[in-house]
Amino acid sequence: FQEVVPLTTPNILGLKKKKVSKKWNSLIRKTLNRSSKITKPNSDNSDPDNKFRCLISKRMVGLLISVWLRSDLYQHVKNANVSCVGCGIMGRLGNKGSVSVRFQLSDTSFCFVCTHLASGGGEGDKQIRNSNAIEIFSRTSFPTTNGRSSVDLPKRILDHE
Repeated sequence: FQEVVPLTTPNILGLKKKKVSKKWNSLIRKTLNRSSKITKPNSDNSDPDNKFRCLISKRMVGLLISVWLRSDLYQHVKNANVSCVGCGIMGRLGNKGSVSVRFQLSDTSFCFVCTHLASGGGEGDKQIRNSNAIEIFSRTSFPTTNGRSSVDLPKRILDHE
C-alpha cells in the first residue's frame, strides 16, 4: 500500500508507527479471512487452512507492505527478512522509496517489493524515477545466511526466484 498516512512530521519520524500498521493489518486480516470462507464454503470454519496469517508487515512512512499466507503454508516458510530503502527528501528519507520482503517457501525464494516513487510528468521527472528505481535495486540487501547454518540465501531483489 502507498500513502497510508498523510505526509506530516510525526508520520515521517515514525511516531505513530504501530497504530497505523495494526489498523491496516486488522482490516486485511478481516477481509482475507472473510473471503476465505466464501471461497471454501464447504469447509469447517475452525479449519486452520481456512485462515490467513501475516508473515511480515513493515511500514516506512506512507508505504506499507504486508505479506499474508494461508495457515497451512505458514509452517513451510523460512528466512523471512525486510529491507527498506528511502529515496525521498535528501535522497534518504522514507517518504519515497521501497520496502521489500523476502522469504523461502519450501525451496523457492520469493521477494515482494512495494515502491512509491515521485510523481509528475515534467521535464526530468522520469529520469528521477528511473534513478530511484536503480537506487532501490542497488541498495536493497538481505542477509545471505540464516545465522544458524551456512545456507546461502539470495541477497538482492533479482537474485530471488
